[in-house]
This record gives sequence, C-alpha cells and structure tokens, in this order.
Amino acid sequence: MRNMRAAVDRVKSFGHRYGKDLKVAGNVFVICRETEAEARRVFNDICDNADLKVIEAMHSPGKGLVDPKGSKAFIDKAERPVDRSEAVWGGIRVIGNPEQVAARLADFRANGVDCITLVFHDYVTELKFFADHVLPLLERAGLRLGAKPAAALPS
Repeated sequence: MRNMRAAVDRVKSFGHRYGKDLKVAGNVFVICRETEAEARRVFNDICDNADLKVIEAMHSPGKGLVDPKGSKAFIDKAERPVDRSEAVWGGIRVIGNPEQVAARLADFRANGVDCITLVFHDYVTELKFFADHVLPLLERAGLRLGAKPAAALPS
C-alpha cells in the first residue's frame, strides 16, 4: 500500500488533464478470521494446495491471462517464476482479524480510492463472517455508502 496514494494521484491527475474527475477502484482479496493467526493459516492452506499447472497456464502468452498485445506488465508476469501465493489471485491481499481487515480497508479510502471490490475464497461462509464482524466496524467509521461516521476504527 506504500505506493497507493501516488498511483491514485497519478490516475486522477491524468483525468484532470482532460477535464474529467476520474474515480479509482481497487480489487481486494480478503481472508478474515477471528485471529490473524487463523487467517494466515487459511492463506497458507490455499497456497499449499495451489495447482501450479493452472497458475503456469494463466501465465502462458496468448493462452492464459497474458495480454496478447504484449504489454510490459503482462510480459513481466509471464516471465517470472510461478509462485504458489498466486492461488490467491485478484488484487491486493488483506489478511487478518476483523479489526485488522477494517483498518486495511480504511487505508484504501485514506489513500484516495473511491470504491473497492471484495473477493473471498469461499463466499458462502466468508461473506457472512465479514458482514457480521467487519461491516459494523466500517459503518462506525463512516466507510460505507449512507453510513454516518460515529467513531474512528480501533487501533
């Protein structure tokens, strides 16, 4: 997240040059459990069970997720060694307990990100846990549409 503000500012300034007020969205893979240790165990379990052949296929030029037009970012991704952690695909990873996850999500707003898309490993169970444990923290901090700020997130 260290370069997030700079990246957001670059995008928004590009829009301003053309008279546009651009919004910035982020994609976040969330692993949230009662404790950080439990969330890290889930992340490690996902990585330990990753199918490296599938991850390699995603890197295959012209066959996977590599841009057939040859953009540098995609070529660089295709050329680097496959890592099991890529089984947790889909943007910035936010891993921890509810307070840690809420604080990390608050960082997006503090860095100028206008909205985020949340990705979960198992929506059936994880979305309910997120709704029960993280959303109330975000609501109290005023970080949801229509929510009124009541208190800052716990440190």
